[in-house]
Amino acid sequence: MELSCYNSYYEIKLETLFDNCEKIENYIAPAALMPVLKANAYGMGTLEIAQALVGRFNCPVIACSQVYEGLVVRENGIFTPDILILGPVMEHTLPHVVHWDLQIPLFTPAGVYALSKEAARQGRRVKAQIKIETGMNRIGVHPGEELNSLIQAIRACPNIEITGAFTHFAQAEYRGDEFTKLQFQRFQAGVQQLKENGFTLQYIHCCNTGSTEWFEEAVSFSTHVRVGSLIFGYSDIADGSNPIGVEDMLSWRSYIYHIKHVLPGESVGYDQFFKPERPTDLAVVGVGFADGLFCPMVKQQGAVLVNDTRTHFIDTCMDQCFIDITGIDCKVGDPVTFWGYSPSHKAYLSPEEFSKYGQIYTAYTSTCPDRIKRIYI
Repeated sequence: MELSCYNSYYEIKLETLFDNCEKIENYIAPAALMPVLKANAYGMGTLEIAQALVGRFNCPVIACSQVYEGLVVRENGIFTPDILILGPVMEHTLPHVVHWDLQIPLFTPAGVYALSKEAARQGRRVKAQIKIETGMNRIGVHPGEELNSLIQAIRACPNIEITGAFTHFAQAEYRGDEFTKLQFQRFQAGVQQLKENGFTLQYIHCCNTGSTEWFEEAVSFSTHVRVGSLIFGYSDIADGSNPIGVEDMLSWRSYIYHIKHVLPGESVGYDQFFKPERPTDLAVVGVGFADGLFCPMVKQQGAVLVNDTRTHFIDTCMDQCFIDITGIDCKVGDPVTFWGYSPSHKAYLSPEEFSKYGQIYTAYTSTCPDRIKRIYI
């Protein structure tokens, strides 16, 4: 549907995406880039971002989180890149995994046998990767005896080809983090064990966004770095240094659709949440927490832009919110920017603005629903 059907929209700058990818590739060379497009590409559209990356870079591999996300890519005619499903992968999804040539993480003998059984049913040979447990304690196989048992299961299933091994760092956003270094040592041990058992690994990857920015040894050890938020311009490193120089590519905007003048003694919102102590001008905007506005941010007067002027929220409902516009020259129909750049690019709300409210920036963007229009420029 066209933009005029929507209350708000994402403006997504594909050229900035391409610039970010080129900066990352130059920074990590000779390792290669494995873009992560999970959670609807962090809210920016799995299919559209996949099409852009494959069309511009002929991207040979991407990663998603769930089988459904991989099918969004495959069923729309994108067959050239390998697609890794980071997991977990439910057994009832295996027919789709095999049919659509998706690679899944293997970390238990039971998972190996289930995948092999489905591949045999379809008369196909499948590719998969081994997820190594190094300290996240989510999914994965520990190096040593556990990995030996997994290797024996794989050897009993000749219709499975192992293409890679990977792990995930738990707190790599902290430069020089000792636990990340320990996880890396465990990962090295697992990879070495696989190589000693005759596996040739096309994909070796452990670096997420944070570690890619500082952990040179881990990048050099890897064939690929597996990053999501970094390609979209969000540097995850805790010191805020952004060493690669990626840039934000996303702006979320709406419009003022009503203006209210509220006096002391009146109240605003459910449960009379806001009671002004002075005459206050409010803009009502047709966006609420169902669109992704984070209630704690709003109720703590988080920042928002009206035209090019920085102001703050007052309250939100499911479908509408209130913004303080006292002293601001504005009218019905004027733009409101929730994050990113104002339409004139004279004002900006950075991703770092949002971490103070107990939620990382990607948690905001990835939960925004389809009733926000995506515009690609």
